[in-house]
Amino acid sequence: MRKLLALALGIAGCTGPSVDPQVMAVDLPAPVELAAPERERAVGLAATALADALAGRFEAAQAGAEVALGIDPCQAQARAALGLAAMHRAQEETPPRLFDWHRAEGELLRARALAPQDPEVGVSLARFYAADGHGRAALGVLEAVLASAPQHEPALRLAARLAYEASEERRARSYLARLLTLAPQDQDALYRMAVCEQVMADRAGDDAARVAACKRAAEAFVEYRAVAANDLDGQLGEALARLRVWELTGKGQAGKRGDDTELRAALALYRAAAKSAPSAEAPYGEGFALEALGDLAGARAAYEVALTRNATHAPSLLNLAALHATAGELDRARPLWERALRTGLTPFERRKVEALLTVK
Repeated sequence: MRKLLALALGIAGCTGPSVDPQVMAVDLPAPVELAAPERERAVGLAATALADALAGRFEAAQAGAEVALGIDPCQAQARAALGLAAMHRAQEETPPRLFDWHRAEGELLRARALAPQDPEVGVSLARFYAADGHGRAALGVLEAVLASAPQHEPALRLAARLAYEASEERRARSYLARLLTLAPQDQDALYRMAVCEQVMADRAGDDAARVAACKRAAEAFVEYRAVAANDLDGQLGEALARLRVWELTGKGQAGKRGDDTELRAALALYRAAAKSAPSAEAPYGEGFALEALGDLAGARAAYEVALTRNATHAPSLLNLAALHATAGELDRARPLWERALRTGLTPFERRKVEALLTVK
């Protein structure tokens, strides 16, 4: 019993009294009269402290913010720096220390109340909300920041990431477009823009809209690959976008051969990717394109390469089995179907494979 009591007292001593962020937000320091040189020094110290915090130099941020607030307790950027430093301290433990977490929120809310138009303070509060799992609240703060500072790059960057991670591709695309006018070679922004276009193509309401979105996705991946030429995801993304354009426009109807320009472009990309990285996705894509072009032997070989790289790659198992079955080689198709059943098939795929295995 004594040990438990001592432990409880020890914990209480470590955490200290609780703080209420909402109380801190309205408990603002009184303005102080300062000579111009002193005020300028406080402003400079506060700005440096917040820059240090945003760059991850939390000890320097804490020290600089305390000096700035000793001169002028109303320096919002110094308050924001203290908030970010407290958030960092809280995150040193799992789960985060509640006292420091509340202190962080309180200081950031207080900073926002002191300087509601300061974009750096707004971005700092948004970072806290994002870390706290409140992405919508973070985006709300960032929207307010961008209303008064529409070209604020850190706000655009964080808003784009949060919207992208929330699967709000249309919203993310609007932020990314603005960000890319400021940083046209930003790799993350270019890649996310391409993915947004690709996802929006899947959600488009008609073929014309899907084709337009797929073409935009392909163009966006081209731009991304211009700054990340050997990135596998960029190669596969562009290949998939071109493959979809072909499926929607060049596949041909009623047995007539359509325009296979985009299909051959996709094939070239898949082949290049297959040579540059040990992924199953690239040779699978190569096999799919070859099969569409009528090169069944080449398609078989590509699917087999994919399965040497990932023996449980379900699409390759299913497509290779289908080629064997079509050629009347059920004895070669059955083991592949049986292997596919041990992978993560969809319920529809599973029922279909189980039905195929009943065929004599």
